[in-house]
Amino acid sequence: MLAGEFERLEERIQALRTELAKVGTRLAALDTTMAHLDGRVAPTAGGVVRANTRYGERGALTRHIVQLLQGAAPEALDTVDITHRCAVHFGLVFDSRSAFNTFRSDNIGYVLRMLCRAGRVELLGRGAGRYAPNLWRWKSLRPSLSTLRGARDRNGREGISS
Repeated sequence: MLAGEFERLEERIQALRTELAKVGTRLAALDTTMAHLDGRVAPTAGGVVRANTRYGERGALTRHIVQLLQGAAPEALDTVDITHRCAVHFGLVFDSRSAFNTFRSDNIGYVLRMLCRAGRVELLGRGAGRYAPNLWRWKSLRPSLSTLRGARDRNGREGISS
């Protein structure tokens, strides 16, 4: 088991070395281009931007939320539960309830709304209680039996018996 883990890490290190070489080549090309365009601009003037590193690679948070909802389907998950599961998965620790709520609304809520607009999840409304969180469910691409029966009835065709 340990030998397998060691081999997997060696492969990952090699892949990262290859990626590092490619990024270094691109960076050098950009620096050269900048120098040709305007020699007064220092290539390092903008500082270092570390985009998409909070949750691993780009799209990792969305993929994890999709997996959570697909795994729970056809049942729904509430926003707070999804937020807790994402925090555990990505090793996030919040120093206050306010920080947790900000993560829930700014990150988790954004992804859920984006998935809803794309037709991939559906918002079922709030759970029981005055301050209950929203309930979200994975939207199956396959129609349910009741949907098929309804379509049959609207079209006046025989086929599926009750």
